[in-house]
Amino acid sequence: MKKLFLKQKPVALLLLLKDSTQQWYPSKLARSAGCSYVYAVKVLSQMQKQNVVQISKSGKNSVVSLSSYGAQLASSLDELCKKIDAAKKETQAEASQKEAQPSQKQEEKERREEKEKKEEK
Repeated sequence: MKKLFLKQKPVALLLLLKDSTQQWYPSKLARSAGCSYVYAVKVLSQMQKQNVVQISKSGKNSVVSLSSYGAQLASSLDELCKKIDAAKKETQAEASQKEAQPSQKQEEKERREEKEKKEEK
């Protein structure tokens, strides 16, 4: 199960299904998640076997929705994604601060050198 849900596109499919205001068809999910229809159907069938999604036939079309377990899983994955994004932003901010600090030190060094030159003259 870990192999299935820690991949980018299956997670994208689950997070899209979290939006229950829309009717989700496999083709619409595939387009929105940025994967092929065949891949989306394969992943959705695996999720259905794990009781994460429910696939019901509506005439010719299949309608996909989250089960109660799938809704809990999607919420947890959404929180995890938000935490990962926050940590990534924090790491980038720290890296940019570290890059800025050497430039400040460089400026101070140049000022000292200028003062020393003026004192020598």
